[in-house]
Amino acid sequence: MTQDHRLYDAPDVSATYFFPQPHRPLPGAQDAGPLSLHLPNGTRIGCYWSRPLAHALTILYLHGNGECIADQLDHWPDWARQAGANIFFVDYPGYASSPVLLLHTRHDSLVPSWNSQRLAGWAGSKLQRLVLFEQGDHNDIQWTNSAAYLAALTEFIGVLQCGKRN
Repeated sequence: MTQDHRLYDAPDVSATYFFPQPHRPLPGAQDAGPLSLHLPNGTRIGCYWSRPLAHALTILYLHGNGECIADQLDHWPDWARQAGANIFFVDYPGYASSPVLLLHTRHDSLVPSWNSQRLAGWAGSKLQRLVLFEQGDHNDIQWTNSAAYLAALTEFIGVLQCGKRN
């Protein structure tokens, strides 16, 4: 079944749920920097790849609706490196399907946790793990659960590197 995504373009919906931010320059380094994906329809999607580990897996990170790539650069590249992975950030639009790790809080005031449970069901055999944290809310889940968040990420990367699934 094809889903009609035009609803997301409605001004009342986009003004409530999507928060585009003005362009913020992204820093570059020897092992990290901004990239662009150019779609056949002319759409340009901003990306950023941090790759300090030459032969490691790469996490595909699709940020939340109230964020942009620049918001993630002060912590996620380091977390990914500590977990043994590189990280590739993609701005909206678009999502991908691959090995799946869902991290959510039970008390999310913006996106109820049943959404993650539904996504887990849809992921089927691609689901590696669903973690529902007892602490935190939508915008502070990473900080409130930082040790457990990093542990889940590290375990996920370890499983992928070994080619195993739970």
